[in-house]
Amino acid sequence: MNDPLQQLHDIQLPEPISTWPIAPGWIILLLLVLILLSAGIIYLRRRQRQNQWRQAVRDAQHQLRLLNEDASFKQQALIIIKQALLQLGHQDGLSLYGQSLALRLHQHIREPSLIESLQLDSIYQASIEIDRAAWCEAIQQLSRAKPIKPIAKPVPEAKHGI
Repeated sequence: MNDPLQQLHDIQLPEPISTWPIAPGWIILLLLVLILLSAGIIYLRRRQRQNQWRQAVRDAQHQLRLLNEDASFKQQALIIIKQALLQLGHQDGLSLYGQSLALRLHQHIREPSLIESLQLDSIYQASIEIDRAAWCEAIQQLSRAKPIKPIAKPVPEAKHGI
C-alpha cells in the first residue's frame, strides 16, 4: 500500500532577500541627513567665529571698567570700538576718527544721542571730560550688532567702439 505521507516533499524556501543594493529611498534619506549634518556644522562654526570676537569685546570692556585714568580709558575704548567696526565688516575701521567714525557708528548704533555723548570730535583733547557709561554702552551695542553685508563690486561698463 502506498502511504500518502511518503509522497510529500519538503517545502523549498526561496532564497533570502538581500539588503543590498539599498532601495533608492534609503539612499536619498541618507544623503539628506548628511547634507543637513554638514549644514549644521558649518552654521555652528560660523556662529562660533562671530561670537568669539564678541566675547573678546566683552572681556576688553570689563578690563576697560577697571581703568582709573581718563586718558587710558579713552585710548582703550577707542581701540575696542575701531576693532569692533573692523570685525563688523568696515575695512577702514582702524583709520576712522571724528565725524567719519561717528558716521560708521550710526550704522550700528541707533541712538544719535549716545554717539553725540561720546564727543568723537574732541576725543584727542586731554582736558575733555568723558562719559564712561556712554562709551561702555556704545561698545556693548557694537558687540551685539550684526555685520554689514559686503558691498558688491561694480561691474565695469563695456566700452563700445564707434
